[in-house]
Amino acid sequence: DEWNKARVAGLANHDGGKAARAFYAAHAAEMTAGMAISWPERFDRRRGDPDAFFAAMLDFYRLGERAFMAERQNEPLATGEASVFELPHNHVAGKVSGLARRVAPEGAVGLVGMVDLNADGARWALATCTNAAALSVVDYGTYPGGGRMLVEAGESEAVAIMRGLSGLDAVLRGVAVMQGEKQMPLDLLLLDSGWNMQAVFDWLAGTGRTSPLPWFASRGWGSRNYRPGGKSTIGRPGDGWHVADWQHKGRVVVHDADLWRYRQQKAWLLPVGAPESLSLFGTPGTRHDHFADGVVAERLVAYVQTDAGPLYKWQATPGLRNDWGDVATGLCVAANRIGFSPTGARPAQRAPVRRRPVVSWQPLSGQGPRSITRVPIAGGRSGVVIGRPGRGF
Repeated sequence: DEWNKARVAGLANHDGGKAARAFYAAHAAEMTAGMAISWPERFDRRRGDPDAFFAAMLDFYRLGERAFMAERQNEPLATGEASVFELPHNHVAGKVSGLARRVAPEGAVGLVGMVDLNADGARWALATCTNAAALSVVDYGTYPGGGRMLVEAGESEAVAIMRGLSGLDAVLRGVAVMQGEKQMPLDLLLLDSGWNMQAVFDWLAGTGRTSPLPWFASRGWGSRNYRPGGKSTIGRPGDGWHVADWQHKGRVVVHDADLWRYRQQKAWLLPVGAPESLSLFGTPGTRHDHFADGVVAERLVAYVQTDAGPLYKWQATPGLRNDWGDVATGLCVAANRIGFSPTGARPAQRAPVRRRPVVSWQPLSGQGPRSITRVPIAGGRSGVVIGRPGRGF
């Protein structure tokens, strides 16, 4: 477990597995005590695996105990539940668009972002989207990175969040996603408000309001607790999301977390560029193992449609965190929020209806009809003065 913590921390800093290999080199004897392997040559030298013991441990934490016992040991565990659909880690890690980092596909028409806050850093990602809601992650990272925590020693969480978001805002302003020679503008940047909500809204009402980036608060609720109606709802609810105005906080995009996590995971199984699909930047052979860890960290083991709505049951994969999965889910919500759907049609914008004002003439108390005076104004038109004009008004 200590080795896996070092591995995850290293991958968060895009170290290519160096931390995991260094920890293993220092503790190999104690880590492999009692272990036995039947295929000593089964490890990936190109990836940098030192031996088959290392590769087996890597598979255990990537796949999870249940999948590891079934696929690697050929001894499926008797307890537990099967997944509703299989989402292999290897598939997600290698599903690339064929384009370099920060390069938008030719058919992309929108750019959205998502930020997930944690004490060990703010994880962020940007994705382009087509009219048919095909998403391509063009960049992602962790702020502040370099193994540094978001919350520094002796600092309150609220102060750390506000300082960290200001720093991240400056970083994201410098990220240029190019489509040919043209830079794509960012359409929507969702910010998860689940951790220390008040600090998030305070930052959005202050520094965030003056930023050129389109920041907007986000919050997910499980399907059992998600309610799109209510007095706080603004406008017509969307597809599994709505905009709410929370008292003493601000406006927030609220979404059904179970529904959108389900859609996000299914999106990885679709071909690159297909409606509602998801892919990552890079040419064939590029790997996004750490991002994939977060995507497969939760498995859907039960789905039931009831009279009260759908019910989802998720199972966590031991040793993996779902942070990057939450980021990917937020990207899908953001794309739908700005109007991209699998039908390829954005919501029709109603033309404003121009109506002539209707005026009811009523004499003021104690005054007759003569208290209404028509006076000339600019453009040859005339206006109406009600009552006796005062000095300068």
